Amino acid sequence: MDLTFGESVLVESRYKIARAKEHDRILYAEIRAFLDTQPYSFIEEYDDKQFTYFATLKIGKPIPQIRLALIIGDCVHNLRSALDYIAWRLAGSNFADRMTLFPIYKTKIGFDGMVKRRQLDHVFHPGALNAIRDIQPYTRPQREPNQLWFLQELDARDKHKLLTMTQAQSFGGSIGAPGSEHIQVAYGAQDDGAILAKIRFPVGTQKSEVKVNFKSLLDIAFERGILEQDTGLPVNVHIPQIIQRVIDVVLTFERMITANPDWIR
Repeated sequence: MDLTFGESVLVESRYKIARAKEHDRILYAEIRAFLDTQPYSFIEEYDDKQFTYFATLKIGKPIPQIRLALIIGDCVHNLRSALDYIAWRLAGSNFADRMTLFPIYKTKIGFDGMVKRRQLDHVFHPGALNAIRDIQPYTRPQREPNQLWFLQELDARDKHKLLTMTQAQSFGGSIGAPGSEHIQVAYGAQDDGAILAKIRFPVGTQKSEVKVNFKSLLDIAFERGILEQDTGLPVNVHIPQIIQRVIDVVLTFERMITANPDWIR
């Protein structure tokens, strides 16, 4: 996104996005610095009664929960404000207006009920209201991750409680186990003591015969339940995706408002 600002009709939204990106850069640096201390490891064991190899996660250092939660909270609040500025602009840019927000709904019933309840068909130009309706999470396939809804969830939760992260997120790696019969690898959010890999060998396989090369990529994820839809992605992937989605929305409305100046009430 070109953040030279200039004469953008939504320049306030651009400033908020720029600030969110600053927080994201700080967040990335903080998480990388923490992971560079190698806080995660795993214990390798071979059970010669089950003829099974286990790799168990060991967490040696807690993540800086409060520090990261504060950075993420500031980031998502700026992104939410960038969208609210769009709605405020479309509603007439009245400095006394403290009620207008950019609606984000995951169901059509919820969105239509909010429009009727707050009489948004009188607040927004019909074309603008249709444009807002068209980007709602409920208009997208349910199986697809929806970054606007993630933003809504994170911002709403941050207003009541600091956003917390799990201790580890397994999102990839490699494994080599010659002669094995079955390999099971865990992905997603993991707790201390979780089994990251379980490899079964043929009956009678001795420990001296077991050759396993296991590597796991570990990061930081949001606590289970923070996001309704668990995508299995680390925090450092979620936040940039949300930022990009908000950028897309702002640019879309900039183009539409420029092409339809009568949308500004």
